[in-house]
Amino acid sequence: METIPTNPLSPTATDRTQARGTQFTPVFTAIGEFFASTRKSISMPVKFADKTGIPDWNEANKAYVDITYSRTELKAICTTLIETCHKHCSGTFGANIADWPTQSYKDLTEAFALTYTVTKGDNKGVVRNHMAHFQASARSTMKFATAAQDLQETVENGDAWAAEGVVDKKGNLKPFITEVKARKAWARVTVGDDWWVNKAGKAALLASAVVFTYNPDGAITMDTIRTMNHVQVRTLAKKAGAPDSITTGTGAKARSINWFSEDVSRISAAQA
Repeated sequence: METIPTNPLSPTATDRTQARGTQFTPVFTAIGEFFASTRKSISMPVKFADKTGIPDWNEANKAYVDITYSRTELKAICTTLIETCHKHCSGTFGANIADWPTQSYKDLTEAFALTYTVTKGDNKGVVRNHMAHFQASARSTMKFATAAQDLQETVENGDAWAAEGVVDKKGNLKPFITEVKARKAWARVTVGDDWWVNKAGKAALLASAVVFTYNPDGAITMDTIRTMNHVQVRTLAKKAGAPDSITTGTGAKARSINWFSEDVSRISAAQA
């Protein structure tokens, strides 16, 4: 179970491997205390995304750099962040935080004083700042949506990749945005989640992955076969029943591709 950092505005005292909700709990607690005070400004090594208010550590040349915020600046940022969380988080977020177009200092002080207890996973029972927890949730939701959109565009452009045996719950080939991601997915399915542990054999394992251009119809085509390396093409040809005279020796890749092109029904046998 994670431990909440004790120094509110020091990322160097924060375990950066922890969940973002835990990392930023002291930060949002400190911001709430700032709004409750009469101070005119606060400095912290944190930056906020312009359109969403999502925070991140402010780093430059591997060092953390403070940014000073006035009350007015931070009030506008936090109002934007609350709007973002209302859009991208579950109803639990807004149960105690109103979705006002603007937030008063009193509203923000109360919102940033709320806590949230994690209910699932390894960190079940960890008490985080409410805003810290849900800003991390909103960030994850938006990143997932962006990744899904990027993948869809890649598929539509005909640039996506797939890997033999890597399918979704319905048994359809899964598309990947890059060849590298497809190779890693093949390794996970073929070897297991710890496929990367053998550092010495990692490169060879990835090189042996059977990957090809993704076809939205879910089938390997002549176009996808032509994108494969010689080992993958020969492996498919052998699986489809090609004789050794086709799949071995110099020029085996070209002969295997030609063998498939002579009778494209052989591709179905390769995928059986």
